[in-house]
Amino acid sequence: MPEPILFAPCEKVILDTDGLVSLITVIERLEVTVPPGIQLPPNAAIPQRWQSLAIWRLEESEAGQYEQMTDLIVPDGSVAMHTEPMALKPTTPGRATGAKIISTLTLVPLTDGPLRLRLFYRRIGEQEWTPAAAYPVDVVLIRK
Repeated sequence: MPEPILFAPCEKVILDTDGLVSLITVIERLEVTVPPGIQLPPNAAIPQRWQSLAIWRLEESEAGQYEQMTDLIVPDGSVAMHTEPMALKPTTPGRATGAKIISTLTLVPLTDGPLRLRLFYRRIGEQEWTPAAAYPVDVVLIRK
């Protein structure tokens, strides 16, 4: 079974030609300035490109048989957005291989409270997703 080794949201992920990874600005907290007196509509969001990196450990026989998906949960428990499934393909050679998957999100929900970025995997062709990891991101609305 695939095993997540690392899962983190950041401003940008750089994967060089040798397979080495750089995470630029790991995101733990987002501050968004909102003018005072403005009532935010439900499901309000701002355009902001950000990424997540998942590094998986796979057995050689599992390579290409699984896929991952991430979703973003807002404080009320609903899914604000999700990524399309991406196959876990090996990026490091050997008996136990690794897969590095970069997912891109394009919005940040405007909510005062924690978001939860979740990582799932499944065997390609199956319906059910298995939870693999979660990462909290605090969103703070600053009114000024």
